[in-house]
Amino acid sequence: MARIDVKPDWLHELLSLKSPQENCEIHSSTLKEMFCVDCCKSFCKHCSSSHQHPLFQVKPNNNYLAVRLDDLDQHINCSFIMPYTQSSSSHAFKVVALNQRPPTNKSRIKDGTKCRVCKRVIEKPNEFCCLDCKVEHIMTHGYLSSILRNFATGSSSTGTPS
Repeated sequence: MARIDVKPDWLHELLSLKSPQENCEIHSSTLKEMFCVDCCKSFCKHCSSSHQHPLFQVKPNNNYLAVRLDDLDQHINCSFIMPYTQSSSSHAFKVVALNQRPPTNKSRIKDGTKCRVCKRVIEKPNEFCCLDCKVEHIMTHGYLSSILRNFATGSSSTGTPS
């Protein structure tokens, strides 16, 4: 695998998403909450139903955007990013925050450590509070190719598998 020292298009677009998410241009009352790594775009659930590439859901979760850990980990190594538990009507699952969360005056974490980038208090043994902090740290101290999965290049917007 080639060494990558720039964010692939899909990762740049994913980390550029902000909360609250945008409404769909076609279905104006529906949020764009599905993301396609291959197209580097967000879709609403109605538009994504006919989409041909794999998608993962980007959901607002207490003032930050989160992605299911299992979905995101297929594309980028999410180890040492603090996961959060999110519940649905049928089960609970782990998510990771995409970007730094707003600072807090109090932490409910008794035995914690600090994010290596933004210094937010997080649970041990994690080292990063969000995907953006891990990517920033890796780009400062190494190459993204060390944590990317299934991609041969860093500039392809098509997500060419390796």
